[in-house]
Amino acid sequence: MKKTAFCFVSIIVTLGFTFQGQAQARTKAPETRLNTRSVLPEKYATPQDAVKTFFTALHDQNFDEAWESLSTVSQNSFVQSYAGQSKSDQGRVRDLFRKSDDEVQKNFWTPLRDRSKILPYVSNAIYKVADVKNGQAMIEMSSGGITHHLRAVQEGNEWRMGYVESDLK
Repeated sequence: MKKTAFCFVSIIVTLGFTFQGQAQARTKAPETRLNTRSVLPEKYATPQDAVKTFFTALHDQNFDEAWESLSTVSQNSFVQSYAGQSKSDQGRVRDLFRKSDDEVQKNFWTPLRDRSKILPYVSNAIYKVADVKNGQAMIEMSSGGITHHLRAVQEGNEWRMGYVESDLK
């Protein structure tokens, strides 16, 4: 009887260690997963990616990403507009945009977002390059049976959203 009890206890202890080892192996598995982020397309590699990045960021209220995705012309225009409106120095205003400061989020980005006629279509939009000439691309953003024509601008090796260049208000 003692021998049977000893064997039974030994089996239970062995199974316990086996299950514990399997549980530890399972918790280590995520460490060995392939990191797929490195194979995703760059957000500014193509004209349509730049436009999609801007509108997705604006839609999601990710204003620092929206700022980064804008063309230099659009950034300068936004700075001039807000500096005039707030009667502030353009250098200070540019820093506020770069830092995605609460002031510009509240007084510039949120009103821009709220009056956007394109934003309601962003979630299901399809972005397609219609034309590319001289470092500018015309992007067709289609959703809900409506197509918007938007510009992307090539700056160096990257594309940026041409908000001002698209004559958006």
